[in-house]
Amino acid sequence: MVVLNTIVNVDKAKGISSFGVVRELKKIFNIKKIGHLGTLDPIASGVLPVFVGKATKLIPLFNELDKEYRTVFKLGQRTDTFDAEGSFTGESSIGHLEPGEIESTVARYVGTQTQLTPIFSAVKLNGVPAYRLARQGKPVERKEKSIRIDSIVIESVQLPLVTMRVRCSKGTYIRSLVDDIGQDLHVGAHMVELERIAVGPHFSMKNAFRLEEIARLIQECSDFSCCINPVHVLSELPTVSVTEGEQLQLQNGRSVALRGDQFHCHHPVPKKNRLIKAVDSQKKLIAIGHIEVRSHDFQFNPSKIFV
Repeated sequence: MVVLNTIVNVDKAKGISSFGVVRELKKIFNIKKIGHLGTLDPIASGVLPVFVGKATKLIPLFNELDKEYRTVFKLGQRTDTFDAEGSFTGESSIGHLEPGEIESTVARYVGTQTQLTPIFSAVKLNGVPAYRLARQGKPVERKEKSIRIDSIVIESVQLPLVTMRVRCSKGTYIRSLVDDIGQDLHVGAHMVELERIAVGPHFSMKNAFRLEEIARLIQECSDFSCCINPVHVLSELPTVSVTEGEQLQLQNGRSVALRGDQFHCHHPVPKKNRLIKAVDSQKKLIAIGHIEVRSHDFQFNPSKIFV
């Protein structure tokens, strides 16, 4: 059994790496070509979109998606990794803290800002991951990067634990945010739990499946209800329907001439060079490419082919 072109939104369990999820899915789908969006550390759980087979060609289109997380952090203790897996580097009393002070401090982090990457991170320094240097006791220079935090909602304060939900840009380190909050409150803090609850508009906990559910549905029941048609996550792209003959041309990497009535979009024809998708009569993704306007028709030039 091989599914050549699909997406699975995995609800990753805590304790397994993102690579481990991919390894298991390769067995489930009996296919080698699989890739995922946005690595989750083993300590984290939640949404991990995985692209199977030829759908891996779509990954570059989704790499910049915003993320949403729910995190629980503990005030009063700082660690070298900024999470519960690290060694304690400081401890402070939190008896004086009030929920209002915590909320006002957290609110200041909404907006565009620079963030320092954690010492223990996958950021490469001269080709070597920072965490590897840190584990060897070597000095690690924390890199500055520009991030954007759109919203932070405090869901509960039960000292020493605080639960908050964060919507942010790609590349935001939640444990660095937690550490910064602890430093601002002068008591220290570290992340205890992290769950990614959404990646962009199409991947959330509502349509996520655990690995064991996916294995049961596909291997035992031949049920592909856990799979997402790539067309559904490309809804923002204008659509053009192609015939079997045109599909064969595209499959061979050739451009095809199209009529205006083949387009399905808000405007009669997409603008020149606008990225569009081509589908067959069954709404199966055939190709992604660009339109070239000609005197009497339009030419679709494929850039990625999925059949």
